[in-house]
Amino acid sequence: MAKYVNTNIGLMPLEDYLETKAVQYGFESYEDMRAQGYKIDVEQTIEVEEDEKGHITTKVDIPVYDGDER
Repeated sequence: MAKYVNTNIGLMPLEDYLETKAVQYGFESYEDMRAQGYKIDVEQTIEVEEDEKGHITTKVDIPVYDGDER
């Protein structure tokens, strides 16, 4: 099972999400961020099964982000 994060552009592997956020915060990587004493709390992840090519094989029901925050 692999962990994913639901973003406004769809599902993203947790590791990629953490790397992307760390770089957005000005760090070289998530590992660099952790070495400096910081971490990113991810409130909710989705566990899915992947095939040998890394494609999601589990049906995942997730809410679709439509841009309206009402």
